[in-house]
Amino acid sequence: MDQRPLHPNLVKSLDSQLKDFRIYSLTKRYDMPNLWALYASGHRGYCLEFQNVGELFQHAKDVAYLDPDQMEISITDPALTQGYFLFCKTKNWSTEEEVRLVLSRNDGRSKVRFDPKWLTRIILGKNMSEEHKSQVREWAKERRPELNVVNAIYDAVQRTIKLCEQ
Repeated sequence: MDQRPLHPNLVKSLDSQLKDFRIYSLTKRYDMPNLWALYASGHRGYCLEFQNVGELFQHAKDVAYLDPDQMEISITDPALTQGYFLFCKTKNWSTEEEVRLVLSRNDGRSKVRFDPKWLTRIILGKNMSEEHKSQVREWAKERRPELNVVNAIYDAVQRTIKLCEQ
């Protein structure tokens, strides 16, 4: 594979085309410590668990994990503007088991909305502040039926994330 850097004007052109895409990344697994560390601010965030239903998830696709030599894209390929490559990552990311929603801003939606009924539970990070945990629990009580909220804890013996009710 050719490892030469892209010409700055090509990068600028590609960036201008990509600015119209929105990517919502999800995972099939709540129990991955590395994801909590990277994407939930060192376990201080929370995880929204959804049912795989509704119009939003009709467009969700599994990310394909490829060898670097399979990641080549042609800058002259018209399919580039469709963003199919946005569903690809190198194999070293495969433990994420990522699912992505890729939408264009040009479809008239400035924000993505989902029906709160699609949520099945909220998992609070083990290092989330008590103030933030309390706020999320209050929001969960407002939903009918009330949304289940659990805590993520780290099991040092099993080296994994487990859930507990309080």
